[in-house]
Amino acid sequence: SQGDHGRYTTSAADVDSRTSQYDQFWSYDGFTVLYSAGNDGSTGLTPPATAKNSIAVANHHNRGGSAPDTIAQSSSKGPTDDDRIKPDLAAPGTWVRSCLSQDAQDTGGNSWKSTWYIEYSGTSMASPNAAGAAALVYEYLTEVAGRPSPQGALIKALLVLGAEDMGARDIPNNSEGWGRINLANSLIPGSDTGVFVDDRTTLRSGGSATYEFNLTRSGSPLKVVLAWSDYQGSSSSSNQLRNDLNLEVTAPDGTTTYLGNAFQSGRSAPGGSADNKNNLEVVLVDSAVSGVWQVRISDVYHGGGRADQPFALAVRGVNVNDLRSDPIVILSDVSYSSEVPQVGEQIEINVPIMNQGSGTAIDLVVDAGIQRVGTVGTDLGRQTIGLGPGQTRIVSWMWTPQSEGEVTLQIIIDPDGAIEEADEDNNIANIPLVISAPGIRIDTNVLAQSVISANQASTTWDLRLKNTALLPTNATIESGDPVRDHDSQSFNWFRSFNRTAIPLEGSESTDVSFTLVHPSPPEPGTYRIPLTGVDEDNSLTFPLDLQLIVPVLPDVQTQTTSSQISLHPVDNTSFEFILTNRGNGPQGYDLRIDAPQSWHMGFDDLGSTIGASGGSSGTMGIGESLTVRMTAVPPYSMISAGTALQATVTVTSQVDPSESWTLDLPMVVAPFDRLDARLDTQVGVLAKDASIPLQYTITNTGNREVTITPDAEDRPSGWSISNNLQSFTLGIGEEEIYGVGLIGNGYATSGSFNLLFRTDDGYEISAPARLNVEDDISGSIVFSSILLADGTLGSDTMDVGSVSSGQPGFLLEWLVTNDGSTSWTGTYSLDVPSEWSYSCIDPGTLAAGVSDYLTCSVVMPDNVEAGSIPAIGAMVSADDMDLLDIVSIRVASVESVTITTLTQIETMEIGSTTSLEFEITNDGNVAIQHRIVVTSDDDWSIVILDDPSINLNPGSSQRIDIEITPTSRGSSAIRVQVLGPEDVTIGSIEVDVYSERSSVEPAEGGSGAIILGIGIVLIGILAGAVMVLLRKDKSTPQTIPVKARVGFSGTLPPPPTTSKPTVTLPKVSCWACSQPIEAEKRRACRDCGARYHALGGCEHAGITVCRRCGADVASFMEEGHAH
Repeated sequence: SQGDHGRYTTSAADVDSRTSQYDQFWSYDGFTVLYSAGNDGSTGLTPPATAKNSIAVANHHNRGGSAPDTIAQSSSKGPTDDDRIKPDLAAPGTWVRSCLSQDAQDTGGNSWKSTWYIEYSGTSMASPNAAGAAALVYEYLTEVAGRPSPQGALIKALLVLGAEDMGARDIPNNSEGWGRINLANSLIPGSDTGVFVDDRTTLRSGGSATYEFNLTRSGSPLKVVLAWSDYQGSSSSSNQLRNDLNLEVTAPDGTTTYLGNAFQSGRSAPGGSADNKNNLEVVLVDSAVSGVWQVRISDVYHGGGRADQPFALAVRGVNVNDLRSDPIVILSDVSYSSEVPQVGEQIEINVPIMNQGSGTAIDLVVDAGIQRVGTVGTDLGRQTIGLGPGQTRIVSWMWTPQSEGEVTLQIIIDPDGAIEEADEDNNIANIPLVISAPGIRIDTNVLAQSVISANQASTTWDLRLKNTALLPTNATIESGDPVRDHDSQSFNWFRSFNRTAIPLEGSESTDVSFTLVHPSPPEPGTYRIPLTGVDEDNSLTFPLDLQLIVPVLPDVQTQTTSSQISLHPVDNTSFEFILTNRGNGPQGYDLRIDAPQSWHMGFDDLGSTIGASGGSSGTMGIGESLTVRMTAVPPYSMISAGTALQATVTVTSQVDPSESWTLDLPMVVAPFDRLDARLDTQVGVLAKDASIPLQYTITNTGNREVTITPDAEDRPSGWSISNNLQSFTLGIGEEEIYGVGLIGNGYATSGSFNLLFRTDDGYEISAPARLNVEDDISGSIVFSSILLADGTLGSDTMDVGSVSSGQPGFLLEWLVTNDGSTSWTGTYSLDVPSEWSYSCIDPGTLAAGVSDYLTCSVVMPDNVEAGSIPAIGAMVSADDMDLLDIVSIRVASVESVTITTLTQIETMEIGSTTSLEFEITNDGNVAIQHRIVVTSDDDWSIVILDDPSINLNPGSSQRIDIEITPTSRGSSAIRVQVLGPEDVTIGSIEVDVYSERSSVEPAEGGSGAIILGIGIVLIGILAGAVMVLLRKDKSTPQTIPVKARVGFSGTLPPPPTTSKPTVTLPKVSCWACSQPIEAEKRRACRDCGARYHALGGCEHAGITVCRRCGADVASFMEEGHAH
């Protein structure tokens, strides 16, 4: 499905569950499943092609220059999310033509089409090709080789056995898996190359199976494929392999070993690590030497759901048995009814015959006889049996030894050569057998015992010790350390007999008990315990090996995180417990939860879907713990608080489904308060003094009886409760009609009235009632403060004295109050004379009962008449409301002049006189009469030609002329000043001029000195002259402003305090007691504007937070006086 590329999903697990079941050859007929890998390229395989036991098929080109060794680019690539090799094989899928049905409707996307055929490309064409190849393999096995019901794992193994590496040597890889299918290689590989298969052998945990193949020629390939249908995995597990089998191939030298899937450059390399992820393992030796090769398959760990794991083995090589029968004697399993046959005692000889070939042996004759050196042998007779591929049967004979010593048991298979076998050289088995003389003998009815429980700490055998002689003797019995078969490791476990020294009469037998104390449980495997009986008098011994078989044993520990689970009756409840694998090997467990009646409970992440009631733990290591998280979904009906419930979790072993454990989870339904509140009264538009009855219907929809306390604190200003609010009790599902009366105080405001119904545990609900009060827009504006530039501050504009015109102006402030019942947004402006400027910061929107300030900066022009008293009006407009407040100021006298130069001079000559003309303008607002002073930095000669005093009305100008005679060379600053009383500078200007020598420099003395003297006399005369010159026709002057600008030296006062004149405030209601506030003093919340009585004004005045907005009372402001 979309987004699941590469994942092992529940659909993949279902495929593995079915195939692993149907490949149990003793009960079913095998099951082969193939899936197309998908057409998503490197995005990954599409489930269920990610299943372990199925065959995922990639798409290679069917024709073209690069066919067949090119994988289609669109063919989905592996590996799976748990890093298994996928796809498994490749088959033709690009440009494949198939029959076209006459009923086909949707034939889009084809690359070619005719009347009867159509061509497509994709893994959906490759997968049917591979399925056809699998069907041919099945037919060959059943009809040609005579192998009934082959496992699906064998079909898969044979297809992989014949697969060819595509292009560069790089199998296995994520594009082609093990290569493209080649049926000839799988079934009929060559003249002296044969194929061996076995799918009738099973392994248990710790067990192994060994095969030997005698390659008669060096230099040819040897390929071995092991496949098995593994038990289903879990979508929540990171490793999906449940039963791990290892493939190990050893060369004739006995030291070179190849492990399954340990590949380099497309071929097996010695060494490496065993594969613990895939359930298909391959060994490929390019150039195998001649000699006996050993193939060993071992069950490393067993975590699946069944004790026996069947597998399929396919081998191809020179002289490897082909698909004919090959019966042999299994020498290691030949047994006798007596471990040590005695003279004169009849014994049963049991010989297992196994068909290790791939064909069926019908009417197979087996001959047995006893051979003794120097004597005539004893013929035990012939038996006729039938053996299918991989089948083993026990053939038995009875025989009574007549003399002691060593003899040979000879078994001859097919003595007449009637059956064609794959190997005719392995039909005779010679088995040495010792016939004992009288002595000590140990017997037991049960030679091998199994540990059946993870808690089993000891195992006991009942033995019988017998004196086989006719004379009395003294016997003892002893034991050695147990030895584990698969790794020959010994264990120093405690061992004991109930008696060890035993006197025996002739032919006497006695019972002996042997106890082995072992861990609970031991590690999986088969343990051999050697026993030795000793005839002390005759120094004879009798060995006997006991066997302790330890399978993978399941055991779990469950631990809850709470003694009782509290279930919410409405919402889902999450809970958990801890599951620990206390078994002796990695294994998985199936879990199921049985919920109380009407409840649904499921696992959060163990099941095929979230909330499934069944799931799998995945493979858990020894001692590994898993937190199992579950969720309980309550029924639709309300369950009463305190109801006791119980859920049961059943944990079942996947190794041994007969083993299960239960965990009881005590539960109780938690209290849950819930109410439904409904307002039954329709509320219209209300007067400010209205009286309203409100009716509510309250229903207890919780799961217990509750006591309900109403709370009417959350209501708009000006409304009070007219009746007492009484608590009441409601049982489960009960209903109560509840009434509340509201009365407006004449100043009541609009808003939401939230009547809260609260239970003892703090649960609350409300049914809001919207109170819409008739709009009443009303307000006032009152002058508050004036601030002058010099810091003078006053509450009366006429008390601060005269106000200077010009920059920076002055500040005016008014208090604007909304004394209506609804908020309004005003438009604010000032009415000032023309050419005045102002800017204001206005309050914007005012809530009902809220006051704020209008602050304006006003600048008068410089020429406003001194002493005049202009009026300034502050105007507020909101809807139909217009507010106006007028104040007047007195204009201060301001003396100021501007001096400009009317003459442009670049250079002057020393001793030469130059005239300059200036214009003086009165830009103040009063008439001035002051004197003019002209000076030079270098004491040059300067004469004022006009009257050195001025007399100007506001706005008028006067021109003056001066003559300058430089006395030195260089630049000098000429300064013209208008000085008032006490030589205060009213205005000034500086002009920089430059002087240089005359081109004709006069000589010393003579007429030049006379001229200079005359000049000095004339300057003195002119200095005493008074000349007044007013010229109106001169050029436009260059104005240089000289008026100083100063900023404000003070600030406006903070919000109104008691030092301000009293302002009549509008009457509002207290948010604490809902009564009108009659007193002048009151408190106001800065955040929301809610009003309250002053401290002591009502019984609720001691509140700590505002009941309207929750602001702390420390932020409240005191009202009662304006600014």
